[in-house]
Amino acid sequence: MTSSTISNNSNNITDYNMLRNGLINLAGYKYQQLFGLKMYELEDLFYYNDPVVRYKVTGRKRDWLAIQFDKFVDFFDLKEG
Repeated sequence: MTSSTISNNSNNITDYNMLRNGLINLAGYKYQQLFGLKMYELEDLFYYNDPVVRYKVTGRKRDWLAIQFDKFVDFFDLKEG
């Protein structure tokens, strides 16, 4: 017996739309900025504020510098602790 993927896909679409709308309403992004992003990218942006996805969405130099600084800290092992 096979299971239907229709309910699963509609659930994924609903989750995707809710996450996208949350980013639009709470973080101030525009629909055009978030158009075409994958679900995992939206999750990284919403839950972790990932600088790589943030740079992909906004294209701001500040976000690019955050990525480079994170790489610098990782390379020289400068993390706390």
